Amino acid sequence: GSLATVSFTLVLDAEPDSGFVILDISSLDLSEVTVNALTSSITFTKTDWNIPQTITLSSVDDLILDGTVTSTISISVNTLTTAVPFRTLTTQNISVPTLDNDVPGYTLSTVSGTLQEGNPQTATVSLVLLVEPLTDVIIDIASLDTTEATVSTSSLTFDSTNWNIPQTITLTSEDEFIIDGSQTVSITASINAASNAAFTSLADQTVTLVHSDNDVAGFTLSSLGGGNLLEGSLSTVSFTLTLNAQPNPGDQVILDIASLDLSEVT
Repeated sequence: GSLATVSFTLVLDAEPDSGFVILDISSLDLSEVTVNALTSSITFTKTDWNIPQTITLSSVDDLILDGTVTSTISISVNTLTTAVPFRTLTTQNISVPTLDNDVPGYTLSTVSGTLQEGNPQTATVSLVLLVEPLTDVIIDIASLDTTEATVSTSSLTFDSTNWNIPQTITLTSEDEFIIDGSQTVSITASINAASNAAFTSLADQTVTLVHSDNDVAGFTLSSLGGGNLLEGSLSTVSFTLTLNAQPNPGDQVILDIASLDLSEVT
């Protein structure tokens, strides 16, 4: 990520008796270091053989979380060299360390869509890494209130092939029967301990969604069971009462049942 360059010099140890010497300079890892095109090939002659020539190297800003990487720079004699004694010289190498500027990270998106009890419509969130990992990164995803909303998968895996492709998690409404109004549900993403070590210390990320309630207070009175009442008979008739929705925990619903004609029915 830095625009700074590093350099080294090359010079011949002896004067060529005739002709010229061409040296080729190349990086063996172009994903980390490149050689300035103007200095990737240099020529020495009888007049400048002992004057050092500078080779300039630049770093390549990748998005791979790979730490400090040591690259090899190769210096070889070009086959077009005409100074015969130099043509058989072996290739020489130097090592250049490249410091990494990439920082581990991931993004949990905000919720897209809404959820309402009894409605099949779903909502979604997505996850993506900010840099490419060397090994797998597993992100666990969970709803902190599964009585209100659930997630389509409990974990997602990212590697070097899909790290920058957002993966989608589907959120689904749970239709319970509690009259609890709209509820705020938290969706949390956390790095699994089996992930690439550089990512395991990252903090959890959480987004929220509002789950709308569809439950309405009410009760249902059944039809009479047991036929009709007959004066002077010991037979009885009955009916049942049922709530249409569940009250909040700790709440009570008391129904009063009364005859509007005590001279006939009690």
